[in-house]
Amino acid sequence: MMVRAPFVYLGIVNLLAGLQGFFLTIELAGRRAGNRAANRLLALFIGSFSLAILGTVLAATGWYSRVPHLIRIGDPFVFLLGPTLFLYVVAHRTGRFHPVMLIHLAPFCFYLLFLLPFYLQPGAVKIELVENGTLFNTPWMRGITLLKLVVNLAYLVATHFLVRRHRQDIREVFSEERKRNLQWIGTLVTMLFITWIVAALGFAWADWFGLSPLEVNITIAFIMAIFIYAMGYRGLRQPEISAPDGEHYPLDAEKLSLAGWLTGFSPGVWIKSESAVNQSVDPSTVRDQQYLSQLLAAMDDKKPYLRGDLTLENLSREVGLPAYLLSKVINERLNENFFEFVNRYRVEAVKARLVDPKNQAFTNLAIAYDCGFQSKSTFNEAFKRYTGMTPSQYKRQYFMLQENRQ
Repeated sequence: MMVRAPFVYLGIVNLLAGLQGFFLTIELAGRRAGNRAANRLLALFIGSFSLAILGTVLAATGWYSRVPHLIRIGDPFVFLLGPTLFLYVVAHRTGRFHPVMLIHLAPFCFYLLFLLPFYLQPGAVKIELVENGTLFNTPWMRGITLLKLVVNLAYLVATHFLVRRHRQDIREVFSEERKRNLQWIGTLVTMLFITWIVAALGFAWADWFGLSPLEVNITIAFIMAIFIYAMGYRGLRQPEISAPDGEHYPLDAEKLSLAGWLTGFSPGVWIKSESAVNQSVDPSTVRDQQYLSQLLAAMDDKKPYLRGDLTLENLSREVGLPAYLLSKVINERLNENFFEFVNRYRVEAVKARLVDPKNQAFTNLAIAYDCGFQSKSTFNEAFKRYTGMTPSQYKRQYFMLQENRQ
C-alpha cells in the first residue's frame, strides 16, 4: 500500500522521534536513584510508544519489504500506552510495583497472542498483505482500532482522576507539594486527550478527509511524537524521578489492599489506619479537643513548621500522637488538611519577620525559605490565600499604617 509524499516525510520524522524515544527509555530504565518502579514504568511507556510508531515508519518509507518480519511489531504496544501511564502514577503513590498490577497488561498480552499466527507467516505473505491493503482495511482491524481507542481513553480518564486524588492525598501528609504533585503528568494527560480526539476523528472521517487508515496512523504518530517526547524530556528533569525512596509516597505499600494496588485510589492508609503508629492512645476515651490542644501547644513551643521537610509523620513524633489522630483533628476540628495547616503557621511567621526592622536587608523569598517554605510558588499562593495580598503589599500597608499612627 502506497502513501503520498507528505506522509513519507512524516514517517521519517516519526523514525527520528522513535530513536529519540529509545534513548529516553534506556536512560530511565538504567536509573538507580529514586523511585525505580515508577522510572521503569515511565521507560516502558516511552518505549511502547517508540515501538508503536515503528509500523507507521516501515509503511510510510516502504522499508517493510526489506524487513517484513518487523511488520506489526509495534502494533500491540498501543495497548500499553494507557496502562503504563496509569501504573506510573500508582507507583508514585506507593514507591513499589506489585505483581497484581500486571493485570493491567492483559489487553496487550491478548492482542499479542491474537497476532502470533501473523508473526509466524513467511515474509512474502506479510508483504502481500500490506500491499493489497488486507492488513489494514478489514472488519477485524477496524474493531481492534476501536478497542485501542476505548482502552486508552478509559486509562486516560482514570489517570486524570488519580492525579487529582494524588494531589489531595499529598496535602494530607506533606507540607510542600511542588515536588510531589505530578503536575507534568496532568499536562501530559491533557495532551494525550487532544491526541485521542484527533485519532477518533481521523479514523471516523478518514474517507471524508481523503486519507487511508495508514495515513491516519502516520499523522497520529507524528502528533504523539511532538507531545510525548517533549514531555518525556521534561519528565527526566522532574524532582520525583531521582528523589530518594520514601520521600514522596502518600500511601503505605505494606498496608495497601489488592484493590488499592489495582486502582491506586485507596486513601492514605498509613495516616488513616489506627495501627499506623503503635501507641497506647484510645480515641474512644480521649476528646478531640485534648488532641487539638496538644497539637497547638507543640506548634507554638517547638515550631516544627520552620522545617521545610516537615511531614505528618514527623509532626506526629513531635506532638506525641499517632499520625492518623493528627490527621483526624486537623481535618475535622480545624477544617484544613495538613498542607494548609502547616503553611498557615508559616505565613504567620513570615508576616512577623517581614515587618521586623532587623530583617529589612533580606528579600521576601529569603524570609519565606527561613520560615519553612521550599518554593516560591507555594509561598506566594499561601500568603495570598491567608492575607489577601502579596508580601510586598503587606509590608507597604503595615508601614503606612505605622506612619499614620505616628
